[in-house]
Amino acid sequence: MNKFEPASPTVAGTRPGRHALARRLGGLVLAAMTLWLAACGFELRKPPEFAFRTIYAEVAPTSTLGVELKRNLHAMSNVQLFTDFSHS
Repeated sequence: MNKFEPASPTVAGTRPGRHALARRLGGLVLAAMTLWLAACGFELRKPPEFAFRTIYAEVAPTSTLGVELKRNLHAMSNVQLFTDFSHS
């Protein structure tokens, strides 16, 4: 190696660049935060468990409210929405 040539980053004894150190530090911080969240009992939100399986609502089944209510109840639980009183 010539004394006028810049040292390559792979040469033993040279320090890694700032970006490499920042990436390593960021990885360590992310790992530490993950461990801390797991240790403190953090848990993702679970869908609610209802004590009933069916619900009656006096809304038109094709109305915006009826469609959204049925979609949300179906997505987060196994509760069925009835808009006809004879089925509930």
